[in-house]
Amino acid sequence: MGQISSHRLLEFVGAGCGIIGALLMAINPAEYAAIAFPVWLISSIALAVFAHISKLPYLLMLQLTFTVINLIGIWGNSFIF
Repeated sequence: MGQISSHRLLEFVGAGCGIIGALLMAINPAEYAAIAFPVWLISSIALAVFAHISKLPYLLMLQLTFTVINLIGIWGNSFIF
């Protein structure tokens, strides 16, 4: 079994967390928003690092924007901040 590179791991974690967050919001946003936004935050950070390493500036810009939006969502749906 081959090893997975950190580059591919970031891509996998980012995509997986993005999918999980979307599923949680599709199932019941009122109940799961406080969980979905932190999961999306992990996705955005992982994909931002992936974009930076891959030299993809527009994907990086998008993921940094999503990171800010996710922080706003966390602030609005939980008592973390």
